[in-house]
Amino acid sequence: MKTLTRLSLWAGAAAGLVMVAAAAGLGSGCDSGGSSSTADMTATGTGDMSTTGAADMATVGVAPFAKLSAGFRQPFGTVWDATTSAWYVANVDGTPSDPKTLKDGKGAITKIPVTGGMPGQPDHAWLNTGLNAPTGIKLYNNKLYFADVDQLVVVDIATKATVRSATVAPSAQASLLMLPTFMLDVTVDPATGAAYAIDATGGRIVKFMTPLTANNTGAIVGNQGDYSGPSSIYYDMAAARLVITEAGINQFIMVPGGVSTVKLDGTGKAQLVTTTQNELAFAGCEKDNADYLIGSPKDKLIYRVNATSGSKVAIQSIGDGAFGLNDFGIDPATRTIAVPDASSNLVLFYKLQ
Repeated sequence: MKTLTRLSLWAGAAAGLVMVAAAAGLGSGCDSGGSSSTADMTATGTGDMSTTGAADMATVGVAPFAKLSAGFRQPFGTVWDATTSAWYVANVDGTPSDPKTLKDGKGAITKIPVTGGMPGQPDHAWLNTGLNAPTGIKLYNNKLYFADVDQLVVVDIATKATVRSATVAPSAQASLLMLPTFMLDVTVDPATGAAYAIDATGGRIVKFMTPLTANNTGAIVGNQGDYSGPSSIYYDMAAARLVITEAGINQFIMVPGGVSTVKLDGTGKAQLVTTTQNELAFAGCEKDNADYLIGSPKDKLIYRVNATSGSKVAIQSIGDGAFGLNDFGIDPATRTIAVPDASSNLVLFYKLQ
C-alpha cells in the first residue's frame, strides 16, 4: 500500500484548484476571482483543419468555436443532456489547499442551453443551493450524478429533486492526515445503475448502488492507495472495465501518473498509459468511437488513446487556462466537447473532426 504524502491536482499557474493530501507542508491555491459582470461568449470560428492518418480528429491548435467566460466559479466538470439540449457544469467555487475547507455550501450547477449548435446564456442559478464542491459530473436516466467532496449527489433534471448519500468515511491513510474522502469524479454502469466514484485522498474507488438512498455509505472497490493521484473515472461498457486517469503524486515521494484500467470488482488493475510526469499528468476521460479521449493539464492537451495498446495522439490543445483542464464532457451526436477551465473560469467548446 502506497503512503500518500501529497496529492496535488490542477494547480493553476496563477489560479486554480489544488487538492492536497499532506502530512506536512500543505500546498496553496490562489483564486482568480469569481466572474465578470456580463456574458462573454466569443465565437472564434472553427478553424477546421483535418489531420491525416488514424487520429482522424481536429488538428492540434484549432481554436474553440465558442467560449463562455462570465459567472463561472471554478468550473470542474461538464456533461451533455440531449433531452434538454443543454450542458450542465459543476462549479466548485473554491481554491482549496485542504479538502476540509470545501464543505462551505458555495457549489453550484450551471445550465447552458444550446440552440443551433451554439451555447447560449448560462443559467448559473439553475442549482445553487445545498451544494459544497461538485466536481466530476455524469448523466444517467435523466439524472445528474456528481461527486460533492465526501458524498454522492443525484439530481433529477426535470424536478431538481436531490438525493445525497451518507458521508463516505475517509480511508485509513486519509484519516491519519485528518483529511476527508474527496471524490473528484463519478461514472455509472447503465446495465446495473451502479455508480463508481474516484476518491483522491484515498486513492481508491467507491461503489454506490442505485437508486441512491440517504443512508448509502458506498462500498470500497479494490484497495486504498491503488492509484496515483486519481482524478477521473469512466465506465467503458464495451470492455466492461473502469478507466481511471491519474495525475501523479509530487512531493516527498515522486510517483508518476498514468491511465489505468480495472475490472468492476477492483481486480486486474493494469496501466494503459504510462508517463514520467508526477504532477498534473492526466485528468478527464470520455470515449469517442473505439478510442478514449484523455486530458492532460500538464501538457494542455487532449489525447486520443487507443483502448487496446494505450498509444496516444495529441488532438487538441487547450490554451486558455494552462492547468485548468478537468472533467470535460462530450456530445457524441455533434462531436462537441466542452472543456471546463477552473483556473480561468471558462468553458471552452471544440468540434472533433
